[in-house]
Amino acid sequence: MNRRLETSLGFALALTLAAGCTLTMNADTMKQMRPPRPAEMEHLAALIGRWDTSAETRMICLNLVLPIKGVSENSWAGDGWCMIERGEYEMGELGTVHEFGVWTWDSAAKNFRTWRCDSFGGTRMGTAKFDENSRTWTLRAKR
Repeated sequence: MNRRLETSLGFALALTLAAGCTLTMNADTMKQMRPPRPAEMEHLAALIGRWDTSAETRMICLNLVLPIKGVSENSWAGDGWCMIERGEYEMGELGTVHEFGVWTWDSAAKNFRTWRCDSFGGTRMGTAKFDENSRTWTLRAKR
């Protein structure tokens, strides 16, 4: 099928849906359609609260080993559908770094999705899995 025909068919379908072929509902119906909170979100309950952090990190781009010392606070948001992280860390010569993160369950991918940003302009997206047997987390991040 050529591109112009595909575009035309897609536009016709969108126009048909917008013209009134979609289901209308009231607030009560919409509330009844709301899915239950994923049980997997309870794995995050152990992370809720205030956490003191002390560590070292090797900054390859600076050829330095920097101390990290600070506090993070994790709390529920979105009626328990996501966890919010807020952190403030002293990192030696770099000074104070502020960080913000969001975690939520992706039922289609069967893992947690994470998004993070910091006061140095860094952004990261990632995934996390909790292993019930070993009671450990595995995280993967992309810049």
